[in-house]
Amino acid sequence: MHSHHERLQRKIEALENQDRTQKLPADQLLDRLHIKPAANILDLGAGTGYLTLPVADRTAGTVYALDRDENILAYLSQKAKEQNHHNITPITGDFTSIPLGDETVDTTLASISLHETKQLPDVLKEIHRVLKDDGQFLCLELEHTSSSSGPRVSSEQMSSAIIAAGFEIVEQIPLDFRMGGDPAYLIIARR
Repeated sequence: MHSHHERLQRKIEALENQDRTQKLPADQLLDRLHIKPAANILDLGAGTGYLTLPVADRTAGTVYALDRDENILAYLSQKAKEQNHHNITPITGDFTSIPLGDETVDTTLASISLHETKQLPDVLKEIHRVLKDDGQFLCLELEHTSSSSGPRVSSEQMSSAIIAAGFEIVEQIPLDFRMGGDPAYLIIARR
């Protein structure tokens, strides 16, 4: 029987996968966005801070780090403190009911987290709700292939769902990066 701490440690190691941070640096993704100096940003499925920490350097606004796992958020908060980030607000919550007001954030980030939801249309409507007019949405996901082992949403399905939720697609590109054998893609949309 594995202890809670061991499970948490394994999850942290998986999320902080060197392969992802080296082959797909967060800054490479964030450079594609126009982040205002005081932008409020939501990172959905923040995990250990792959996007949360670097985006916190780019804004004087608040970075909301939303995750279902409060232990992972405690770990992220500790990392944020160690790196002198004082603008990160961790939020334990569910993607289908984001605990933020309407039109609260300028940018929403979702890095390899949306494929886990069984209610994608509802989650995308929530993202649309919390984004300000002309707000940006960055979605990094893994392509569905015949050899996919976990739940995946193809780029075609994702872009259709994003449009159906009221967004306009700005950019959709396949990335030269694989995770678990599946290629990644990036979609940037605007409210």
